[in-house]
Amino acid sequence: MWTPEVAFPLVHTEMGIADLAQVNDSNTTLIIDENQFCTLLYNSRAFEVTAQQLLVIPDQNFSKGYGLNANQITTLGNTGTVSISKSHTIDFSLSQGAEIDSMFFKSGDLDLSFSSDFPLNGSIQIIIPGLNKNGIPLATTLPVNYNGSLPVTVSTNLPLAGYKGDFTEGGTAHNRLRVDYTIVLNGSATSITTGNRISCNPVFKGIQFSSLYGYAGQQNLTNFKDSVEISIFSNSIGSGSFSIAEPKIRFDISNSLGLPISARVTQLLALNGNLTSFVVATGVPDPLPVNSPGINQIGQSAYSSIQLDHTNSNITSMIDQQPKYLISQTQATTNPAGHSLNFLLDSSKIAVDVHVELPFYGTANNFKVKDTVPFSYNDLVNVSELMLRMDLENGFPLESSVQLIFTDDQNQPLDTLFNTDEVVIPSGTLGAGSERVSIPGKKSHDQFFDATRISKILNAKNIIIVATATSTNAGNTNVKIFADYQLKIKIGAIAKMKIQ
Repeated sequence: MWTPEVAFPLVHTEMGIADLAQVNDSNTTLIIDENQFCTLLYNSRAFEVTAQQLLVIPDQNFSKGYGLNANQITTLGNTGTVSISKSHTIDFSLSQGAEIDSMFFKSGDLDLSFSSDFPLNGSIQIIIPGLNKNGIPLATTLPVNYNGSLPVTVSTNLPLAGYKGDFTEGGTAHNRLRVDYTIVLNGSATSITTGNRISCNPVFKGIQFSSLYGYAGQQNLTNFKDSVEISIFSNSIGSGSFSIAEPKIRFDISNSLGLPISARVTQLLALNGNLTSFVVATGVPDPLPVNSPGINQIGQSAYSSIQLDHTNSNITSMIDQQPKYLISQTQATTNPAGHSLNFLLDSSKIAVDVHVELPFYGTANNFKVKDTVPFSYNDLVNVSELMLRMDLENGFPLESSVQLIFTDDQNQPLDTLFNTDEVVIPSGTLGAGSERVSIPGKKSHDQFFDATRISKILNAKNIIIVATATSTNAGNTNVKIFADYQLKIKIGAIAKMKIQ
């Protein structure tokens, strides 16, 4: 039997701060400044209400019936024609005490339908003085054609996009439009009585505004919940400590709604991954500062912001608990002091954004994280002995130890590389008078696999790397982490083959 030795590489991986921080979604950003110092920023929108959500105009249905009095019937009998003019004031029904003074229609329709039990021909003219486009009131005339059967029905649809509505009745009311009808009937009055009717049914539907002036009401907007996943702790495995010296949580508020708003954070807590333990934040202002644009700032946003840090809150102790989620609940009240003049554009909204800022300046003590790399060498059946040579280079100012676990395609453990303790890699050495590592720590280690251990890893698909980090002075001295720091792991193998 021939037993040659074959050397081949197995693993070459580098773990930087981006890998450890799990920057893998659009809400997480690793900020690197001009000095390569790293800050992890988590962003989330905790609260958003648009103008169209705030003031919803439901479909409006109205109905009014008109007939002829005795004198009008006499006129019809004498002349064969009669004309009557009627006005119908319609009041829009809105919730939360909202009031419309004026509005530009972005979309919507006016459905007009009429039903007449007069056995007569004629016409119906409709004018709505409060709705106009380019200075011309909305108007239309519909024919009424009696063909021998009753009732006579007629309908039409009028698009409202581009119209301006004045809902004040000359400055005396809100939510009100007047509809003027001119009804003309032609024919014989022989069978006509005061009981005959024409039913007029205007329906406003699908209304959206491009701009609106009035009062949006006093509304309580509650139960806006949001969670920010702190991904740097997603790959920690629950032991040791990790402390950020100067964390920050910032609430940024942008508001283009033209109305006063009072907002509160009713809940802010840090929650662990098992949803069993939490820390409640302190120091959150109540209420939040919310600025609103004035009438001369239509279309603009007003901004305000608050920041929680180690000087005004307990955020440092919250982050010390290695939370996997930051949970916030926000509520707001419109027009908290009561009635005022409001304005809304279809683009107007209020939004509250939460930013969690974690500068990589702090301490670690036996803090464990893990990463997974593929194990691609599968030709182990003919190997009788295997020596793995591992070269480790630590560019972090953290003393690290490493354990490697071979797993199957379901990440179930098959064998660990080291039977006893993990291999310790010395910390990188800081340059004299510097906060940066100038000389990386290095370690080499050989590990032997006999036939029994080789058989365990025949089906291995991945290697889980578990790294444990402790900063200077037994985890009691703050260090800075820079983007160019790497933990480099190279594993090669020398295999003794058994070939018949």
